[in-house]
Amino acid sequence: MAKLERTECTFVVKESDGGIPYVLAEPTTASGQLIGFNLTPGATLDDAHKIAKFMRAHISGVSMSWSMAG
Repeated sequence: MAKLERTECTFVVKESDGGIPYVLAEPTTASGQLIGFNLTPGATLDDAHKIAKFMRAHISGVSMSWSMAG
């Protein structure tokens, strides 16, 4: 049996300690999983903002599924 969890989210730009930009699916509800999207090498902070803007315009949430042993 698999469990499916849906979370409404928005997409924000973050930077790693090394200054590498990535996009984070940040839950807009009280609970939810954090999902980060690593960008291809060489992606700039400006690229990350464009990607996050596109994702906010076209994606309202994420769904995750995983198997439950039993």
